[in-house]
Amino acid sequence: MGKVMNMQKRAFTLIELLVVIAIIALLIGILLPALGQARGAARRITCAATQRSAGQGMQTYALDNNEFYPGPNSSGAQHRINRGAPDLYGMSRNTSSTTPTTVWDWISPSLGDSLGLSVNRAERTSQIFSDFGCQEARLFTDTLYGGWIDTADFQRVLTEGRGFKQISYLTPGSFHFYSSELGGNAPRIQGSNVQYFVGFDDPATTPRSFKPTLNRVGTSMSGKIFAADGTRYLAEERGTVILDFDLNPVARTYSSFGTSGPIYDDGTNGSRAYGRNTIPNSELNAELSIRHQDAVNALYFDGHVESINKVDMYTNPNPWFPTGSVFTGEKATDEAVRFMEEQQGNRSVAKIY
Repeated sequence: MGKVMNMQKRAFTLIELLVVIAIIALLIGILLPALGQARGAARRITCAATQRSAGQGMQTYALDNNEFYPGPNSSGAQHRINRGAPDLYGMSRNTSSTTPTTVWDWISPSLGDSLGLSVNRAERTSQIFSDFGCQEARLFTDTLYGGWIDTADFQRVLTEGRGFKQISYLTPGSFHFYSSELGGNAPRIQGSNVQYFVGFDDPATTPRSFKPTLNRVGTSMSGKIFAADGTRYLAEERGTVILDFDLNPVARTYSSFGTSGPIYDDGTNGSRAYGRNTIPNSELNAELSIRHQDAVNALYFDGHVESINKVDMYTNPNPWFPTGSVFTGEKATDEAVRFMEEQQGNRSVAKIY
C-alpha cells in the first residue's frame, strides 16, 4: 500500500502571528493617513462649492444695489441708525430672513431667502454658523459675549437648541471701510448724521476714492478676496481658551463676519482669525481658520474660489486690500514687509497692486 499522507494542518507559530499582525498594523498606518487626506480633500471641495454659492449671492446683491456688495457700509448701513425702542436698530428678535444679524453680516442679505433662513436673529445666526459652514469647522461656541435685548433667544439656542458652531467664513474689512484719509469728512448714511465706518491706516491705507462697490476693489476682481475661511472669536480667560461671539449687532470692528486679515500683526495681538501670537503659547485660533491642510479656501470678487497656502497668506498683501492702497509697513507680518519692499522697488511708496 502507498504511504498514508498526513492531512493535519500545521498551526501558525506565535512568531508568525506576530509578523502578520505587524504587517496589518503597518498597512493600517500607511492607509489611514491617505484616507484622512482623501476625506480632507473632499471636505475642501465641498467648502469651495459653498463659497461659490456665496459668491453668486454677493454678485446678485451687487447687481441689485448699484454695485454695492453686502457689508457694514452697504446692507448694514441703515441698521446703524438708532430708531428707538423697542428694537433700536431693527435687527433684534424677529425681522426677516434677509435682515443682517449684525451690521457685518453679509450672508443674510445676499442668501437669506435662497437658504430659507429663519426670521429670528438667534436662530438665523445658528443656521449661518452651522448650515452654511465648512465641514472642517466643527467646534461649538462655549459661551456668549456681551448681551442685547434678545439675549434670551441666543441663550435658548445655546443651551436648549442646536447651539452655535464656529463661524466658517470672514470678509476682509479693508474692502468695506471708507478710507481713513477721509476722517471726519467721510460720507453720512442717507437720512441720518451717522458716518459710514472709516478704516485704519495700517498695515495699508485704502485710497480716498474707495467705496465698497465692485468697480472699486481693484484692477482685476479675480485677484481680490471677498471672503475666506476664518473663525473668530477665540479668547483666553483666566488661563482657559474659549470660543464665543459678540451679541452686539452694531459692533464696529468685524463682529462674527469680518476680519483684519492675515497680513495684520501688531506684535502682540495680531489678527483674531489668523494671528500667530493672539493667544500666548497657542496657535489654536489660526488652526481654526487655516483648516484645509495648512491652507484656506478663498472666494474672489469674480466668483471663483482657490486655495491659498499658509505661507502665501502671511506674505502677499495684494489680494487682501483694494488696488492703490498704500502699504505702510506698520502692524504687518515680517513676511509681508519683505514682500512689499521687493514689490516697491525704486518707487517712493509701496502700493497694493
